[in-house]
This record gives sequence, structure tokens and C-alpha cells, in this order.
Amino acid sequence: MKKSLFVGIIGAMFILVGASAQAALLDPGSGIAFGQLYGFAQSGGTDLSNNTGFSFSGPANALVVDATGTFASLGLPGFLTVVNFNDFTFAPASAVSGQTLWNFFYSGDSFSLTMDTVQIVSRNESSLTLSGLGIFSVTGYDLTPGTWTFTANQDGGAYSFSSSAASVPEAGALLLFGTGLVGLVGYRRVRRMQ
Repeated sequence: MKKSLFVGIIGAMFILVGASAQAALLDPGSGIAFGQLYGFAQSGGTDLSNNTGFSFSGPANALVVDATGTFASLGLPGFLTVVNFNDFTFAPASAVSGQTLWNFFYSGDSFSLTMDTVQIVSRNESSLTLSGLGIFSVTGYDLTPGTWTFTANQDGGAYSFSSSAASVPEAGALLLFGTGLVGLVGYRRVRRMQ
């Protein structure tokens, strides 16, 4: 009886691990980079040393210029894949949470990055670099955490962007590890009782 119960529990755990392994996160290290099509305007200041946000010209204001990992496997960068950078405020830092920084469509799939955090890496009158954490949303994949970097040069002159998916442990692997620990504790208890 005990043996069949044990085998049943182990079987159920393998089914749960198999079901959770179906999650489709972006591959760790998958990256995407954009180059500008049109300039930007800073908001909330006189130059890049004291501005608090950006607004962008036109709805299609950047191009995908490089892609790695999952993004590359989806065919990016495609010929003239245009990106919509959304106007955003980065100061105070709490203002970025939940703002969609960019989005685009390619081959019927939707891509976007929603910002969670921001920090100023460097800034002076003619350049500003921001970085932070965010969540990728890609059709057919689970929401995936990642990092992003935005660099602006001169007043409205040039900007670039890059981001990559973070390495996150899969739920199935964590479940399997936890189950193994519980099994070892149970085995030791049984051995002590005998």
C-alpha cells in the first residue's frame, strides 16, 4: 500500500513538472536593438542634463537593427521592421512602472517592453544613458523579465536602445528540486524510525 502510494505521488509530480515545462519564456540572453528613424524631444528640462522625459516623432520612429536568441529565431530583424517608441517620463523613477516603452508587429506577432524600473547611468548636457528592468511581451511566449538600456545624444539628435531577456529559473526545475528535498527528508525519517 505504501509503495503504490509513493509511486502514485512520484507519477503525479512528473505530470506536474511536465505541464509546467510547457511555459514558453524567451530564451535567456535573447536581445533586440533599435536605431532611430526620427529624432526626439526632451521634456521637463533645458537639455539632457536635467530633462525628465522624452517624446518621439511619428508613430513609427525606429527600426529593428539587431536581434539574437528568440528574437532572431522569429525572423528579426526583418526588412524595415518599424518600431513605435512611446513618449515616457523617467523622473521621478517611480513614473516608469507600467509604461510601455516600445511596441511593434512583425509577421503577425506583437512585441513590446513594459518598464518596471529605471536608473540614470550617466548624463551631461549632450548625452544621457538610462537602464532598467522590464517585462517583454511577445505573442506565443510567457511574459519574460529582462533588462533595457536607452541612450540619447544631443538635443533631439540621436538615440539607441537595446534590451535582453533575463535568465530566470523555470518553475518545473524549481518544483523538481523542492520535491527532491522533501523526498530526502522523508527518506531520512523513515530510515531513523527503522
